[in-house]
Amino acid sequence: MTSQDRIRELLGKVNLPSKRIDVYGSQIVVTCRSESAAEKWAMVLGKFATVTKVALKDLDETKVNKGDVMLPSRVTVWRTYATI
Repeated sequence: MTSQDRIRELLGKVNLPSKRIDVYGSQIVVTCRSESAAEKWAMVLGKFATVTKVALKDLDETKVNKGDVMLPSRVTVWRTYATI
């Protein structure tokens, strides 16, 4: 188990809603469905890491595409970025 896997596992135990938690080297990206959840994650991550961007609004493609190939279905998400 790598250190990234351990960090992802520890953050998964935090009782805050998240869509996805990604750890790339020393970079942590938490994707949430609401802005308030992203801001709460920023407070948690700020205790042990440097938060670089808080509640950055973005679009993710949905699992089931209800549009066509040129205009895929998307959902609004908020991302919080931190660096260890």
